[in-house]
Amino acid sequence: MLANHLKKFEELKYKGTLSVPSLSLPTTKKHISLIGFMGVGKTTICNALDTKGLDLDFLIEKEAMLKICDIFKTHGESHFRELELKVLKSVSNLSEPICLATGGGIITQEQARKELQENYYNIFLYLPLETIVGRVNSDKRRPLFSQELDKLEQLFIYRLDWYLEVADLTIDTREFSTEEIAKLILYLLAKINR
Repeated sequence: MLANHLKKFEELKYKGTLSVPSLSLPTTKKHISLIGFMGVGKTTICNALDTKGLDLDFLIEKEAMLKICDIFKTHGESHFRELELKVLKSVSNLSEPICLATGGGIITQEQARKELQENYYNIFLYLPLETIVGRVNSDKRRPLFSQELDKLEQLFIYRLDWYLEVADLTIDTREFSTEEIAKLILYLLAKINR
């Protein structure tokens, strides 16, 4: 089952170099979002953007005055998803173009997918699951990552089609450095700002 999804990804993913002048940006998009499974580097890339990058999980923690793992423990995933959508909508209303690092599960909500598609140029950051597991296996701040590997694989497969559906651009992060991806995002933000 995973092999079929990976084959589909390979057929659809962005290939080649980051030739930023050749990328077109829909004029209706106000912001950029980074979407992808947990551990692909969304926050790392946003942090490389200095003041142009925001992290949705950080904004949710600020709003709730709780860490993400504590929101899950205390109130459950559905409450977290409600907060996530609320904060996403508030960020959508910012007047200055920004790049938003989203949480890996944001695309599981139909309303969030619609919000992302209407207001964001969505960049899907892809990594194979085995690489992600190697990166975040011991990270206790990720409540859904405490599951067994086969359940993580199911979660990865479950979300992959939605990432591809929402994405305006897909980047295999094994092929490009954080700096190269950040440079692309800054270029796209400058185009939005015109």
